[in-house]
Amino acid sequence: MQITIRGKNVPVSDSLKNYVEKKLSKLTRYFDSIQEAQVSVSTVSDSYSVEVTIPLNGGIILRGEEMSRENYYEAVDLVAEKLERQIHKYRTKLYRKLRHQGLKDLITEMGDDTKKDERIIVKTKH
Repeated sequence: MQITIRGKNVPVSDSLKNYVEKKLSKLTRYFDSIQEAQVSVSTVSDSYSVEVTIPLNGGIILRGEEMSRENYYEAVDLVAEKLERQIHKYRTKLYRKLRHQGLKDLITEMGDDTKKDERIIVKTKH
């Protein structure tokens, strides 16, 4: 996964880069299609803000933003948890949709077979 980390008026340390890469690389176990992530780190008044944007195939964009008063590492933890919940929700929705669509196809196939069977003459009496 290619991770782009950008600091808005804040220098980004190597330890923070490594921590963000470690946390966000865990998201690829849910989706293999995650190719890139944009991370923006900034300071808003007395809080530390981390924004993460992950584009998926099909035009889906996962986005998370969290603020922490402690440090950037806590904000990264919070945003990683938020993105995990979003990915889990999206995967469940996708799985249910595909499963439901598969059941519809199976029912229509079974329905077509019974209609064909009804038209066949099995036995006649003379």
